[in-house]
Amino acid sequence: MKRSVCAVQTGFLAVLAALVLVGCGARRADTAPPQAVAGVIDLSQWDFAREGLVALDGQWALDWQRLDLPSDSTADSRASPWIQVPGPWNGAVLGASALGRHGYGTYRLTVNCQDASGLALSLPMQHSAARVYVNGVLMAQQGVPGASAATTQPSPVQQVVELSKSTCPLRIAAQVANFDHRRGGMIRSMELGTQQQLHERRELQLARDLFALGSMAIMSLLSLLFYASRRRERSPLYFGLFGLSFALYVGLSGERILQPLVAPWGWDVYLKLVFLSLYMNITLFTLFLRALYPREFGPRVARGVAGFGICSAVLVLLLPVAVSSLAIPVLQIASVLTAAYTMVMLLRAVRAGRDGAAILFSGLLVLVVVITHDSLQVAHLRAQALSPYGILLFVLAPGILLARRFARALSAEELRAIEQSERVNLLVRSTRAGLLDWDVVAGTLVYSERFREIIQASPQAVLPSFYDMLHPEDRENVRTRFTAQLRDRSVRSAVRAHEALEYRLLRTDGEAVWVHAEGIGVCDATGRTLRFICSFIDISERKRQEIELSNQVKFINDLFDSVPLGLALRDAEGRHLVVNRTWEAYLGLRREDIIGTSLRDVAGRAAESTLALDSKALAQGPGHVSEPQDYDFRGRRYMQTRTVMVDAEGRQIGVLVASLDITEKFATEQALATERERLRLLVRSTRAGFGDWDAVKDVVTYSDRFKVMLGYPADADTTNWPSIFELMHPDDKARAHDEFRAMIRRKSEPGEQEPGRPMSYRLRRTDGHYIWIHAEGIAQVDEQGRTLRFITSYYDVTQYRAQEEALKENVRLREEVERISRHDLKTPLNSIIAVPRLLREERQLSADEDALLGVVERAGYRILSMVNLSLDLYKMESGTYIFRPDAVDLAGLLGKVIQDLDSHAASRGVTLDLQSGDAPAHVWAEELLCYSLLANLVKNALEASSHGGTVRMTLAGGSLPQTVELQIHNQGAVPASIRNQFFEKYATAGKASGTGLGTYSARLMARVQDGDIEMETSEAAGTTLTVRLRAAPAGTVPASARHAAERRRADPLPLAQLPALRVLLVDDDEYNLLIVQRFLPSPPLRVETAINGLIALDVAQARWPQVIFMDLDMPVMGGLEAVAHLRALEQRHQHPRCLIVALSSHDDEATQQRCLRAGFDRYLTKPVTRDVIHDTLLWHADPAQRGAVMPPLSPPGKAEAGPEDVVVIDADLQPLLGGFLASRPALCADLCLALESDDRETARSIAHQLAGSLALYGFQWAAQSSRAIEAQAPTASLVDLADQAQALRTHLAGVVTSVASGDSPGN
Repeated sequence: MKRSVCAVQTGFLAVLAALVLVGCGARRADTAPPQAVAGVIDLSQWDFAREGLVALDGQWALDWQRLDLPSDSTADSRASPWIQVPGPWNGAVLGASALGRHGYGTYRLTVNCQDASGLALSLPMQHSAARVYVNGVLMAQQGVPGASAATTQPSPVQQVVELSKSTCPLRIAAQVANFDHRRGGMIRSMELGTQQQLHERRELQLARDLFALGSMAIMSLLSLLFYASRRRERSPLYFGLFGLSFALYVGLSGERILQPLVAPWGWDVYLKLVFLSLYMNITLFTLFLRALYPREFGPRVARGVAGFGICSAVLVLLLPVAVSSLAIPVLQIASVLTAAYTMVMLLRAVRAGRDGAAILFSGLLVLVVVITHDSLQVAHLRAQALSPYGILLFVLAPGILLARRFARALSAEELRAIEQSERVNLLVRSTRAGLLDWDVVAGTLVYSERFREIIQASPQAVLPSFYDMLHPEDRENVRTRFTAQLRDRSVRSAVRAHEALEYRLLRTDGEAVWVHAEGIGVCDATGRTLRFICSFIDISERKRQEIELSNQVKFINDLFDSVPLGLALRDAEGRHLVVNRTWEAYLGLRREDIIGTSLRDVAGRAAESTLALDSKALAQGPGHVSEPQDYDFRGRRYMQTRTVMVDAEGRQIGVLVASLDITEKFATEQALATERERLRLLVRSTRAGFGDWDAVKDVVTYSDRFKVMLGYPADADTTNWPSIFELMHPDDKARAHDEFRAMIRRKSEPGEQEPGRPMSYRLRRTDGHYIWIHAEGIAQVDEQGRTLRFITSYYDVTQYRAQEEALKENVRLREEVERISRHDLKTPLNSIIAVPRLLREERQLSADEDALLGVVERAGYRILSMVNLSLDLYKMESGTYIFRPDAVDLAGLLGKVIQDLDSHAASRGVTLDLQSGDAPAHVWAEELLCYSLLANLVKNALEASSHGGTVRMTLAGGSLPQTVELQIHNQGAVPASIRNQFFEKYATAGKASGTGLGTYSARLMARVQDGDIEMETSEAAGTTLTVRLRAAPAGTVPASARHAAERRRADPLPLAQLPALRVLLVDDDEYNLLIVQRFLPSPPLRVETAINGLIALDVAQARWPQVIFMDLDMPVMGGLEAVAHLRALEQRHQHPRCLIVALSSHDDEATQQRCLRAGFDRYLTKPVTRDVIHDTLLWHADPAQRGAVMPPLSPPGKAEAGPEDVVVIDADLQPLLGGFLASRPALCADLCLALESDDRETARSIAHQLAGSLALYGFQWAAQSSRAIEAQAPTASLVDLADQAQALRTHLAGVVTSVASGDSPGN
């Protein structure tokens, strides 16, 4: 039925519109008014009284860029170009060019008429500044036209000019200038008619506009008041604003009723208000229809129109009129499109039976029809224009609709109030709520029956005060809040709703019951409460459920927070809904600050990729866990998975992102990968083969390099290979098998990786030949100490073994040569040195004879030193030299060097200058090495100096702690060709007889004494050699001082002091026997001699001696064999213990130790002195006379070295380095075995040998460790010593690996 009525209304309106259009067509059939042609309009036959007004349209003459004076207005208008009026001059072609919108000119028109008396001229507002002249007289002015924008000022006025004083023909001249509007020129028609016609039309139009303006203003105000009372509905607001905006437009258009109000503000303000009202009309009317019919008027279109209107209004306010007026076509198009869209949507609403849609459609249809009518009849129906009436009807339509809605709303409110009262009563009865009714004025308090049931009170029971019925814990809170609301007087003459509270009431049995209390208060004009009514609902069951739910929620939250994963729930927009504490710790943010914010606020641009992953997970839906993704955030690495969470109805809540911090795990994996790659490169670079034995599966895997070692292809299958022991040489198999079983049976700490003992054995290649293999392995054991895995490295050392055998043979030959040299050369030297000393000690020589014998003695000593030094240099190079430090007076030694080189220096005209200062310069070194070192360097400096030069020697404390430095300077410079090889072997230049061993041996001797030599040279400053040696410990006396004290004794020891002892001398050299026998005067001594050990045994058996001095190297029977027989005779016959002293040319530690172990009591190195012989005899006769001989002091410690220190090795030692390092692991293994067997003496001896050799080659840390083991071997814990030995062994194994791979060894 409703749709039928709407269809009838729509059909009626369509018929009405058709009739109006037909009428428009009929009116167009009337006689058209005359038009101006070529600047002339002929109205001589026009009857104004009967035919009405005439628009002066047609061809006007235009003088462009000219503002003619009134005196020129009589010019013939036909002489100027023509332009169509009404219409803009934009685009008009005058001459060869088209006109723009800005400019100025004079319009001219000649009107032929019969009589001008009683006529008037209507001048519309032209949007341009204009002056109008008629027959040369200024008749009207709209602003001030000028030739530029600065001199032109338009004005929003329209005028009616009476022409009673003018005569026909009327020559009209209009000066027009436009620099503001988009259209310039006369865009509206001037009209000519009688004064009565024009005045009547103006009065009619004023009345019409006033009526429309007043009606729209009133309807707008009523709509706004309606909205103020019912804010839930916004359509009255939009219509009220729309009406006011439309009223403003009506007041500024047509007869421009509001023109006097805006005229003082100027042309720009006028046009801005017009444009603003038009844009706002479109926007507000669209929003009004959207509020009424949201289904038909979608949000996108409504927002688009609203946005267009608001943006346009802002542009109008900000931009000048000259710019904003250009948008008028856009406004017209938007109006047409909006009207078309609105009509279509309203038609849909009418067909859908929407309330009031037909009324709105009717109003809009009438508006369209009358605007169409006026547009078609614009040239004929100027006085009968229907647009204002159509606009009024258009605006009245929504006003009528809102009035109907307002009336229905009021009626509905009244019905709702009645229904609400009934509902309240019904609600009170149905909800079982207890009531409290407090009449403040009467002072009565009434409780309902249901309230008494809640607190389990009988209907007759007298209840205590309300506050006494409150639970003690809630009482003060309820009292405070209720009192505060009673004191609030902001609500007056109305009902005020009190704050809803939940608290506990005490039942009559003392139990608490939870209630939900809501109250209202009736207030008087002062805001004082007159009556208070409160309802109480028992919510105990709900509270119990809430507590249970709260406990469950707390449990879930605690569980959520305790998970060691960062959990975050984000919705589809990326906003955080829930995060746990682990997530807070990961991001360093508090959940209070992050809940509700987007991930973009936290991570910025980086959030886009993460949100893309969230979207992908949402697209996959619930039940699917995304693949783990790694990502980096603020320097940490995380792994994430995503799961879509849904509610109970299956709707998606968001994405639960679980993050795990894997920074350490990732770093470990990266490090492992790096180590794997490094190990792979190391295996490839070391040229070592590897075998990996899985003890659990008993499977061995060999590397490609090992297969190649044995002659197999690198890709050979080793699955069916025989055991490694089956490939061994028969002579090595049993030993290697036992050693390997001992290693894998060894129990260690659980899980420890234990390095095995290095082994060497021979393996058979595919061609049947054997190669020597150096194998080292490491075992991995389980918690019970059982071997799980054993990895072995194999080195082909066949070539090294050959070199080692050759080296051993060379060493054997060298030692044999050394032995022969020491014995065969030093034995006659002993006589050469001893005989002059004996003669000088007789004190029967002249001074010249004593001096000559002194020269012979010193020469013998120098030859002996050269023999010893030549042999010691080899030991230094091979690392077998044993350093025996003592305090050495470096200044005194330099004096000897200068004395010995004085004649050589004098022959070359060079001065030797020593600057030593007053402080003693005692170093911890060997005097012979220091003498040779200094003599070499000073002699080189002397020979490098020119005639008349000076070699300056400066002795001072070292730049390093506990050191002494000697600087030797000469003016000559080291040739550039050997500067970099100055200390290398055989490096020489400029000396025909030079061997290149001087500086090389000097630095070798300095380093073996824990010192060093540095060189600086330049052409300008000369050459400076800096010798740096360790300072002697405080309190030690140099050997030279001790010997000098002995030599200062005036006479030899008195014979009376020598005990009466039986002494046996045993030596195969008659000269040695003679010299030593001279040291042993008889009496008081009884001295016998023998030339070998066998004869010595016969003499001793006949007369048992008390002291025996015996040589070691003798024919028939040597000293070591003889001493064993002597000790046996001593025990067999129970003779008193005999003092047996070894006399030998060997000064090495091994020979000394061998002699002491064989049975000798003391060891003296040839040549010996009288004092040493006498001291030995006195010590034997009365040990208390001179005290026991004190052991030598240990050398002071040097700066600690570290295992990572760089080792600098002489280029000449490089060829020996491989063999040297290959031999050290075996010594380390022997050291470990000695400690395991508790053989401390052997361990001390091996450590001593390691310390000397490692120090010579520059391995300071290893040398220090060896010295520490040597010093601690007698007393330290075996466990501590074993740990030190293992650390040394591991370190040297690393050094061997580095050398094998071509790196510089690090210590």
